[in-house]
Amino acid sequence: MNKSFLLKLTDVTKTFDGLDQPILDKVNFSISPGESIAITGVSGSGKSTLLHLMAGLEKPDHGKIEIKNYSIDTLSQNQIASIRNNHYGFIYQFHHLLPDFSAIENVVMPLLIRGGSQSNHINQAIKLLKTLGLENRANHMPHELSGGERQRIAIARAIVTKPDIILADEPTGNLDYKNAELIFDLFLEMTTEIKTAIILVTHDSKLAKKMTKIYRLAEGKIHTK
Repeated sequence: MNKSFLLKLTDVTKTFDGLDQPILDKVNFSISPGESIAITGVSGSGKSTLLHLMAGLEKPDHGKIEIKNYSIDTLSQNQIASIRNNHYGFIYQFHHLLPDFSAIENVVMPLLIRGGSQSNHINQAIKLLKTLGLENRANHMPHELSGGERQRIAIARAIVTKPDIILADEPTGNLDYKNAELIFDLFLEMTTEIKTAIILVTHDSKLAKKMTKIYRLAEGKIHTK
């Protein structure tokens, strides 16, 4: 297995009270720099739980999760949070923009958390908004933006740090098909340019086929399609 993996799961098991079987049962998975992987599966199959584990938001009951060659079990929550901020980007079906902050403030937030020059961070965010055709919406609040604009802002926020890996949970699931495909293609173009790896959870087979690998999660196991 490639030693330069960004993320690796070894025999990961996760159970929840009330379920007869583990939602994830000895899952093995890895992703290397620049790879793009889709994970499909029916609702309730554990896709979101899997992403939460990959992000270090939850810990497995059994097995091992390594992020950037560090085992989550050996890290504090502050250390995991630092790894997320420095190496990860996140996009969700619902944009989760901060409602009291403008578009540009939402985009620049991950950079500000890192510290450094605020003016440089703002210039970087503005450049990204221009690429997404949103430079004229930079000072608008989320409620003043359309659904497609809000999701493009969420994509900009995920990409602005040039992360090693982006975890995307149904990133266009709240958009009509035309907007979904346009925005997703733009997202792929931008992530390819900065060589970001992608783990995409989706029900959309057309979006899944845009990834280099497709896996299916069923009965707690990951299967190659």
